[in-house]
Amino acid sequence: MKRKNDVGLFNLHSDSKASRYLDALRWFAAVYVMIYHLRPVLFQGFNGVEHKHLLVKAAYLLTSMGYEFVMLFFVLSGFFISASVLKAIRSGTFSWKTYLINRFTRLWLVLISALILTSIWAQTQLLIYPQSDYFTDNMKWSDFAGNLFFLQGIFFPNYGGNLPLWSLSYEFWYYMLFPCLVLTFVSRTRLSKILYGCITVGMSIMLGQAIMMYFLIWLLGALLVLLPQIRIRKEWLFRLGVPVTAALSGLVMLADKALLHQSDADLVQRFVPQLAVSICFASLIYVILHSCNEPKSVNTKVFNVHTFLAGFSYTLYLTHYPVINFLRVSIGDGRWGTWQPDLWHVCLGVLLAMAIIVYAWIVSTFTEAHTSTVRAWLTKVLNKPGFRRRNGNYENSRNRYGLD
Repeated sequence: MKRKNDVGLFNLHSDSKASRYLDALRWFAAVYVMIYHLRPVLFQGFNGVEHKHLLVKAAYLLTSMGYEFVMLFFVLSGFFISASVLKAIRSGTFSWKTYLINRFTRLWLVLISALILTSIWAQTQLLIYPQSDYFTDNMKWSDFAGNLFFLQGIFFPNYGGNLPLWSLSYEFWYYMLFPCLVLTFVSRTRLSKILYGCITVGMSIMLGQAIMMYFLIWLLGALLVLLPQIRIRKEWLFRLGVPVTAALSGLVMLADKALLHQSDADLVQRFVPQLAVSICFASLIYVILHSCNEPKSVNTKVFNVHTFLAGFSYTLYLTHYPVINFLRVSIGDGRWGTWQPDLWHVCLGVLLAMAIIVYAWIVSTFTEAHTSTVRAWLTKVLNKPGFRRRNGNYENSRNRYGLD
């Protein structure tokens, strides 16, 4: 039963088919981004392909949309995080301590291990291939610390050239921006509103144009929490809405790649097409949420491949690139793409991709799989009476100014 305070906010049931479909989107996006990075490292660029038949053209086109699937991560993240924040604020139970514990345990447990593994792969690469110069300006301890505190792309480079780290800094600062933005308007006291408003403006100035532009894409996920359900039978909404919105997402991405020839790395220039495909992704997620969110519609005790793969998608996202960069040097002697896309090399590439997925899963069994356990332990430690007494003055002042 919905709580009165949660009226108007969408509530996703964890044991519904909708939850499983969102899991499927999460792992598919992570695997796709890995393939997007792997293909140009293994295979020659399209201009160097000897036999440009239709199947090869399709394969190159369909593996060239990695940044678009990062946008899918942004929309999903916006939905999940904003839902928890808005419901906690509306019910009066929002606590910065709880929120930060949840966010940092989720992010750091995987990030710290990913940074260490990035260093190990880089040092191994330099030991075996000392001529490699990929790590000239991104392997300092200051870079490690800057990435640890989500400042890559703002003040520091991606540590060890681990490219996917760029989006993690975006995600983290969206986690910080959103509650401050909401509390700017709904805090109980004027002082709190002014304080949160100043913090929001200060962060926005520090983060710069690109990160703030893509905050709008993240907010599409937050919009899904607020949008009401359209009056149409759920069965028809699913049967018509899912294929239509999925096809529309694909068509927008393909049209973008076919008609616009812009650098993926220029995020400011690429914002409009990325926003267009993000709206399509948000539409697909909206249809899924409102067509099959019936509680207990799936048996949670039965193994589900989507839940399993989504369970280490974050680890896969952060740990795959150092392995791929090592392959670039060991297979291609430092050059990008040396293989022709013939059957033998495609099969070998598929095996390497599967090996990277297994590698990420193994890493996740020591990290991501224990997120709930670490979170519960840290919450218990920080809620001990002794700790609370030492921080009592701070907590009292925080509550007095409505900062909870």
